[in-house]
Amino acid sequence: MVTHGQVSDPFWAQVKQGAEQAASDFNVDLRYSAPPTTDAQAQAKLISDTAGQKPAAMVVTIPDPTVLTAPIKQVSESGIPVIVANVGVNQLDQVGGLTFVGQDDTLAGQDAGTAMTQAGVKRALCVIHEEQNTALTDRCSGFQTQLAASGGTVAVLHVNGTDAQGSQTAVTNALAQDPTINGVLATGIQGFSAVSAAVKGLNAAGRIKIGTFDVSVDNPNNLAAVQSGDALFVVDQQPFLQGYDAVQTAAYQARFGQHPFRPIYTGPSMVTKDNAAKVMSLYQGLGKPGQQQRVTIAMVTHGQGFDPFWALIRKGAEQAATDFNADLKYSSPDTTDPNEQAKLITDAAAQKPAAMAVTIPDPAVLTAPIKQASDSGVPVIVMNVGVGQLSQVGGLTYVGQDETLAGQEAGTAMAQAGVTHGLCVIHEEQNAALTDRCDGFSKQLANTGGTVQVLHVNGAQLHDAQQAVENALQQDPSINGVLATGLPGFSAAGGALQATNAFGKVKLGSFDVSTTNLAAVQNGQAQFAVDQQPFLQGYVAVQVAAFQARFGQHPFQPIYTGPSLVTKDNAAQVAKLYQGNAPVLVQQGGYPS
Repeated sequence: MVTHGQVSDPFWAQVKQGAEQAASDFNVDLRYSAPPTTDAQAQAKLISDTAGQKPAAMVVTIPDPTVLTAPIKQVSESGIPVIVANVGVNQLDQVGGLTFVGQDDTLAGQDAGTAMTQAGVKRALCVIHEEQNTALTDRCSGFQTQLAASGGTVAVLHVNGTDAQGSQTAVTNALAQDPTINGVLATGIQGFSAVSAAVKGLNAAGRIKIGTFDVSVDNPNNLAAVQSGDALFVVDQQPFLQGYDAVQTAAYQARFGQHPFRPIYTGPSMVTKDNAAKVMSLYQGLGKPGQQQRVTIAMVTHGQGFDPFWALIRKGAEQAATDFNADLKYSSPDTTDPNEQAKLITDAAAQKPAAMAVTIPDPAVLTAPIKQASDSGVPVIVMNVGVGQLSQVGGLTYVGQDETLAGQEAGTAMAQAGVTHGLCVIHEEQNAALTDRCDGFSKQLANTGGTVQVLHVNGAQLHDAQQAVENALQQDPSINGVLATGLPGFSAAGGALQATNAFGKVKLGSFDVSTTNLAAVQNGQAQFAVDQQPFLQGYVAVQVAAFQARFGQHPFQPIYTGPSLVTKDNAAQVAKLYQGNAPVLVQQGGYPS
């Protein structure tokens, strides 16, 4: 892990502490390095030197893309998986990075601007304490944009954060030269020290509002300043979680060859007078020995064991429970039954687990019991289906796939294959995820003049399901593409195409992965499979739940494990990954080969 931040900075001390905690939890030999001072050239050399040791994976920050892009790209091209952390989300593709763990800094700046505007700030100063750091520039840019929306203006001041006295003097001079400034935003802890001292020195604490980025409970204690009213807010990006998730993601990629497909955002979160005491207590407890005790995580899904997808979800969850010292209580109804799942959720919550992971295929039935669980104080992570109900049920975050987007990608692939009339097979009633897949598929195919018919079958009764697909194809010979929304539907659709000798004439695509549909993609019987990495999905849901139970922190936006399109070009690679690199096998399923 090569960063640009010095551990003398309380923020980076917390990042390193989180990284070390993850290394301990996941049996990783962590090699952490950073230049003695902020120095992009020195960091570039550290990156190249570290890569020369051939680590299983690397975590890097990119404060200065001009200097750092080339050496990081060289690392990824050498075959070392690269996770970008803290700063550099916009350089992810350029450096060949797999994903990003950190904060959306422009959005964070906008949140700061909203808070300053609400406090009556019209003319502000944004203090950047580190040169050549695009994260700090992005924070000021977002701040300027948001303040401008209400008629305010912002001046940007660059200071040297390692020179405390010089920084304070520079801020004092800026405030003295422009007495209209009534708000100052520090883009980090070092800047806050200078700003706080300058405002106090001018005896302007009542007139000039102060806001800052990043939490410090040491020296300076900016949370104490928020509690006392000396500062309006702190924008928190949870550095302990950031360091932890970066190492955990890198270790998972090295071991299992999988990673989330979108950034994991650990912030922004606004700390104000209302919640500063709670946040301070949380930070002061991070990494204490008492947080290592075994915790109970309840996972209640709607998926049945006969479906290979859910077998992989459960195996991933069990692996995370082993890695994270959690007692996993997994339950699901024998058949797709929202009322039975609701009862299982209520029963599981009554046992007072440290946290819960739940699926929400039927919001009408499941929203109330899940909300009751979260209202009782049990942290709830929503997984697989239910991202749209997250706020309604009081869920903390979501782990799974963007189903509408996944359906759209399937529609694009079908359109490229010449499909004009599609059949979308839903194998499970009362499952919003499958409906969303078909909706996305329909909309995307409609963009090229195509149409889609939706067919509902019972995936637990494959013979009847296959017959229903055969009937639909016979009744409408214009159908030239079938999309199965899951493996039971793929079994039915594949069987129907085989029985009617329609392979080649009717294109076939499916969601989720099994040995059979990967083989079908490889031999040309199927166009693609849409993979949402179920093993990773189960794993991350338990990891996030357990982390919340222990440390009181979680990502602020959904963690998307898919969609990823598996085609003939990469099917063999994906099959090898599932069969060899992970401690599970892709399960058998589907029509006879």
